[in-house]
Parts: sequence; C-alpha cells; structure tokens
Amino acid sequence: MIDRTIAPEFKTIDKIDIINASEQFLDNGVPVYSINVGSQELTKVEFVFSAGMYYQNRTLLASTTNTLLEAGTTKRNALQLSEHIDFFGSFLELEVGQDYSSVTIYSLNKYLNESLAFAEEILKDSIFPQSEIDIHLANRKQKHLINSGKVSHLARRKFSELLFGEKHPYGIDAKTEDFDTLKRADILDFYKNHYSFKNCFVVVAGNLPKDLHTVLNNHFGKDNWGSASPAKQSFPK
Repeated sequence: MIDRTIAPEFKTIDKIDIINASEQFLDNGVPVYSINVGSQELTKVEFVFSAGMYYQNRTLLASTTNTLLEAGTTKRNALQLSEHIDFFGSFLELEVGQDYSSVTIYSLNKYLNESLAFAEEILKDSIFPQSEIDIHLANRKQKHLINSGKVSHLARRKFSELLFGEKHPYGIDAKTEDFDTLKRADILDFYKNHYSFKNCFVVVAGNLPKDLHTVLNNHFGKDNWGSASPAKQSFPK
C-alpha cells in the first residue's frame, strides 16, 4: 500500500522526448504531417485551412462558413450527413480561430476510407442551404443579445478592441445588425476561395494504417479542389 502521508520525491525533468512528424505530399501538393503513435486502431485526420477570422471581410463570415460545412451537400441534407458519419462510429469536429479553421475527423481504422469520403463530400461539395443559415444566425443572434448583458463578455470584447484596434479582425466584434446582413453568397464565396487544396495542410495522428497515404491521396490528392489561396489582408494599426 502507498503511504499517502509521505509526499513523493521531488525531481526535475531531465529530458522531454518530442516525436517528430513525418512529412509527405499528396499528388496535388497538399502537405501531410503524420505522427504514428498509440495502440488503439484509431486515426485522427485534421484538415487545416488559412480561413480564420483574419481572412474574413465581414464579421461572422469565417465562423459561419466553418460551422455550416455539414449543413448539406448536393447529395445529402444535414440529417443524412450526421447519420452517415455516425453509422461508421466516426466523429466530426469543426473549429475556427483567429488565423486557422479546421475540419477534424476521428475514425476507426477499418472505416477510414468511408470516413474520409464523408470529409471529402463536405469539403468539396457543401451548398449551405438558406434554411440552415437562417436557423444558425438566429440562434447566434439570440446568444449574442444574452451575452451583451454580461459584464465579463463585454470586458473581453473591449479588451480585444483596445489591444488590436477596432478595425482589425482580432478586435472587431459582431454587432446585432451583422446577423441580419450576412448573405449566403458571401458564405459560398468564402468557402470556395479558402477551403481549397492550395490553402490546406493535413495533420494525422494515431495508430496509422499502412495505406493511409494512398487513401488520403485518393480522396484529396487527385484533383485541384477549391480555388486559389487567398492573399493576406492589411488593416489599419
């Protein structure tokens, strides 16, 4: 039995072993960084795009586009997409930050091909139905109005504005009217120009299957999907 009354001996960290990722490229030039670790037959595949808030020309655009990637394609509606990914025991995660946005899929190795087919569909063929946009923006507007009455939220808004400037993407905060003026055409344009093979790199980790590169290449390396990589914008200081 361990004597819990005796504190463990203090030791300093002598060495930290960091596993270096290996780099490969798909046929169309998309970089793939992989770390082969873990004992479970699971793989995480993350598609990273320079499509964060820094690149939007109006508030809400980057986050709305990323969130609604799974709202529908030419083949399936939002419910069908959800059921499709759940059927294979996979999990989809959509995230957007200041500089980058990402689409991450967690999959059992034996269903990796099927899971990547789902990721391919939303990255290449999302259509952003107007009904889904309306629901999403209405919900966010209501949450925005509630948060606008909280001192902590208002303080965070003002801090970013003072730190970066009220016209810089890092300092701009959504106004109530912004939720009513964002158009589907804006979302489609942002999607086409920022979610592209030229603007993407892939990070994979897990107990990686031997045919991983081939599977990735079949779904994402055979064509020049999306449009050209966006240029960084300049903003007043």
